[in-house]
Amino acid sequence: MFPPGATLPPYLEQDRNEALHPKTDEKKKKKKSTTTDDSSTSSEDSDEDESITLKKSPPRPGAIDNTSLILPNNNEGWCCTIESARNEVVGKNENQDDTVLLRNHLVRGYHYELLPREAYGALRTWYGESSPHIVRRVVSAELAGACTTQCVELYSEHWDVMTRRSSSVSSSNHSSSVGNNTSFKCSACGSPTGKKSCQKCGVARYCNRKCQVNHWTYHKKTCSILNKRKEEGSLDVNLDSGWGRVGLNNLGNTCFLNSAMQCMMHVAPMTRYFLSDRYSVDINTQNILGTGGKVAKAYSEVLKELWMGSHQYQNVSPTALKRAIELFAPQFSGASQQDSAELITYLLDALHEDLNRVKNPPYVEMPDVDLGRKLSISGAEAWQLSCLRNDSFVYDNFYGLYKSKCVCPQCNKVTIKFDPFNHITLEIPQQPLRHVAVLVIRDCAETGPELPTKYCVSLPNTSNINSLKERLSEVSGVPLSRLSLCDVDPKKHALTTLYENRKPISAIPQVSLTVAYETASLEDKTQIHCTIAHFAVDSNLVDVGGINRRPFGIPIFISFDASFSCAQIFEKILMYVISFARVDSSRSISKEALRTNLRIRTEFDGRSLLIPSGAKETLPTIFGNGCMDDIIHFELEWVDIVDCDSNGSSKAQIHWSNFTTTDCHASYLEHEKKLGSSDPSSVSLYECFDSFTQPERLDDENMLYCSNCKKHVQAMKTVTLWRIPKILVVHLKRFEYRGTFDRSKIGVLVDFPLDGLDLESHTPQSSAVEDDMVDDRIPMMYDLFGVVNHYGRMGYGHYTAHARRWDETGAEQEWAEFDDENVTDVANVDSIVSPAAYVLFYKRRVFL
Repeated sequence: MFPPGATLPPYLEQDRNEALHPKTDEKKKKKKSTTTDDSSTSSEDSDEDESITLKKSPPRPGAIDNTSLILPNNNEGWCCTIESARNEVVGKNENQDDTVLLRNHLVRGYHYELLPREAYGALRTWYGESSPHIVRRVVSAELAGACTTQCVELYSEHWDVMTRRSSSVSSSNHSSSVGNNTSFKCSACGSPTGKKSCQKCGVARYCNRKCQVNHWTYHKKTCSILNKRKEEGSLDVNLDSGWGRVGLNNLGNTCFLNSAMQCMMHVAPMTRYFLSDRYSVDINTQNILGTGGKVAKAYSEVLKELWMGSHQYQNVSPTALKRAIELFAPQFSGASQQDSAELITYLLDALHEDLNRVKNPPYVEMPDVDLGRKLSISGAEAWQLSCLRNDSFVYDNFYGLYKSKCVCPQCNKVTIKFDPFNHITLEIPQQPLRHVAVLVIRDCAETGPELPTKYCVSLPNTSNINSLKERLSEVSGVPLSRLSLCDVDPKKHALTTLYENRKPISAIPQVSLTVAYETASLEDKTQIHCTIAHFAVDSNLVDVGGINRRPFGIPIFISFDASFSCAQIFEKILMYVISFARVDSSRSISKEALRTNLRIRTEFDGRSLLIPSGAKETLPTIFGNGCMDDIIHFELEWVDIVDCDSNGSSKAQIHWSNFTTTDCHASYLEHEKKLGSSDPSSVSLYECFDSFTQPERLDDENMLYCSNCKKHVQAMKTVTLWRIPKILVVHLKRFEYRGTFDRSKIGVLVDFPLDGLDLESHTPQSSAVEDDMVDDRIPMMYDLFGVVNHYGRMGYGHYTAHARRWDETGAEQEWAEFDDENVTDVANVDSIVSPAAYVLFYKRRVFL
C-alpha cells in the first residue's frame, strides 16, 4: 500500500534529471560562467536556464509513512481488545506482515492505493520506510452463481478475530488476560486492565496511578473497613457486582433526565474517558458554541458519584448537571416534564462542543457531490471536512454521515450531499388500514327503544370522515345523510367534537369514544338540533352551584321538527332513555315515573330554565327563531332515581352503569377477537429502517433550489445511512402533533433485537459498491445496551430506563431497570421489548 499522491513517473523523471546533472557540475558551470568574457554570454544564458529548470522540479519525497492508516495501540483505552486481536492473528499467521490492524472506513484512491509487491519494494528501497509495511493478499471471491472474481480483503483477517472476541459474553468472568499477565477491572474507570491493587485493603484494583488518585476520594471511606475485614479473614466482597447500579433522585419531573443519564453512563468508552479524567485535557473554554466546559464538568461529577461511589450511595442527586443544562438550555428549566430524546441530543452536542479539540475552527462549506467521482471518495472527503471543525471523543463515537439524494421533478437533476448526525429518528410505519370503533345510536322515535350498538370499520389511513360514514352506513343500515359523527369525552360525559366530512380519519384519536348519531341533516333548517347530557340530581341537597348534580352516561344528539311542542319533544326523549330505565333484569321504571322524575333544563339569556313537559308551545315560540340557527343544549335531570354511588339504596333506583350498556355488532366482535389473538400493530425495527430510507416528496416549506431550473422545486428526497457510528442512538418517533389541541402518542410495539442488529443492508460499504478489486466491508452488527421507556401520553407521563454493562470483553446478560431512585434486576429479559420503548442505545460489536 502506498500513500496518495506518490505517483511513480514524476519521481523516476526527477531521479533521471539528477543523474544527468549532478550538483557538482552545476557549481563548476556557475564558476566558469563568471570568469568568461562577454563573447560567451549566449552559452552562459543557456546554462542559467538549465539551472532554473532544475530548481523548479518537485522536491524529493520522504520515506513511506502509513501511520495514518494503522490503528493505534491504545485506541482511547481499548488496548486489551486490540492487543489480544494482534496476538491471535500472529498465532494464526506465520507471516508477521498480516498483523497490522487498520483504521475503519478507509477508501481506496483517497486514503491509500494498492501496489504490486515488486513496485512497493522498489519504492521502499529508493525512499525508505518509517512505518510497518501493510500487506494484503489477493483472494478468490465467489459471486452470484458459479462465477468467481479476484479481490483484496482489507479487513476480514482481523475483523473475524475481533467479531469472535466481541460476541463472547463475560458476565461471570471479570478478569481478562493481556499477554501473560492476569488483570481485573479497574475500580475507577472499569477498564479490564487493573493490575495494581490498593496496598492497604488489597481489594480495589487500578490500571494506573491516576485512576487510583481519582478513586481515593470515594475509596478512603471503605478502605479501612475492607482492610479490617481482610485481617479478620471475613472478606467476601465483589466490588464489581454493584458497579454502576445506583439510582438518581427525582428533582421534580426530572425522570426524563434520569433515564437519559442512566443510558448515557452505560456508554463504556465515554464513561471511562470521564472517570480517568482524560476529558480535562480536551476541555475547550474558547468555543462559543459550547458551555465553557461547565456541562462536561458537571457530567463528570455525576458519573464519578454513580460509578466510583457505587458502594456508598443508594441514590445520587444530579443537581449539578441539571443546573448546568438549565443555564445554557432554558427549555429544560423548571419542574415541567420534558422530552428525553431532545435532552439526549442536546447533551451529546454540548459535550462535543465542550470537548472539541479544534480551538480555531476554519470555515468549511459542505459542497454538493461531483457525480463524476466515486461516491466513496466524496463521502470520505465530506467526513474529513466535517472533522476540520469537529474533533472530539464524542464526535468519534456518536457521529455518522447521512447521504441525501434529491431529484428535481422537472429536469431530473440529481443532487447528493453528505451531512453528519448524532442520532437517528425513525418514524413508526403505520398499518395500511385503520380500524375505527364507532358506537351507533339510532333514532329511537322511529326504530323504537333499542340500545346503542358498537361497530368496527376498517379503511385506508388516507381516507376521510365521509368515507368512514359511507362504510358505516353499509354495515349499520343508517342512511348516509342521517349520520352525524362526534367525539365524546367519557370523563366529562359531553360531546367535544362534531367531525366534518372533509376531515381525514387521522383526526380521530387512537384512544377515543367515537359516536355516530342518526339525526336529520345539519343543513336542514326546518329541523332543530340539540345535544342532551344526563345529570343525576339529589332533591334532598340544596342546589348551590350545581353541587347536587353529577354528569353520567353517554350524551344524546337528536333532531326534531320545529313545529314539535314541548310535550312531543319530551316524548321523543323518553323513547331514547326508556331502554336504560331498568332497576334490574326483571324490573323497569314506567313512563309515568319517568315523566314525574325527569326534567329538561336549558340556558337562555344567561338564565337556567326548565322546559315544561306537558306544554303545547313550540321552542321557537318560547325562545324565538334563533334556536333554529345553531345547535342548542339540553340537560336531562334524573331526580332521585339514578344511583351514581352504587351503594345499594333500598328504594328502586336505576344504576348509572345502565347508561353505558351497549350491543356489539359482528364486525366489532371479530375485531376484538383479532386483537386478543395477536398484535396487528406490531412492527420490527428493520421495517422502521426501511421506511426511513424510502423516497419522499419535499413539502412547500422545505423545497430544493434547482440550479438548472433556477427555482425552488418539490424534489424527491431519499436519505440513506452512509457512515454509521460506533454508538448508535435510535429515537422512535412516537409522538404526533396535529394541532394545538390534537397531540397523540403512537403505542405500536416496535420489535427490536437485544443482540445482533444487522445494518449491513442499510449501509453502502465504502468503496465496495464501486470497486470490485477491494473488499473493505466492516461488520455492521450492533448489540443493545440501553433503552429509555416512556409511559403515559404526550406531556404527561413517566420515563424509566433499562441498561446493561459492557466493555472490551463483551456485554453482560444481566439487565437492570432504573426508575429514578429505584434500581432492580430484570427477571424477564423479554419484557425489555415493549410498546414503551422510546430511545434505543446500540453499540457496534466490533468496537474499533
